[in-house]
Amino acid sequence: MRSKKIEPIPEMWPVMKELKARGFRFRVCAPNHLKIGKFNFWPGTGTIHIDGTSSALQEFGLAALLKYLEEQRARANRTTATPEERRARFHVVGSSPSEIDD
Repeated sequence: MRSKKIEPIPEMWPVMKELKARGFRFRVCAPNHLKIGKFNFWPGTGTIHIDGTSSALQEFGLAALLKYLEEQRARANRTTATPEERRARFHVVGSSPSEIDD
């Protein structure tokens, strides 16, 4: 059975383009919800939530999300980690980036 395609809200398109441009893979979970690894982001409000935590982060917005993602990427790419550790630390859910091309 094929899943129904989710149509993102307009605020999500610039976010998805920026994530794609920076090489982050994501999944559209709902019209207003993106999942990037362990991060959940709602572009309409700028809310960021990390899996396993009980509340949203105090910082919000795309700039804050990108900061957290880049920090996680930097930690994952430290030379002390093995390739397997790096992949495990920054495993992201796939997306369909071709759908967000201009």
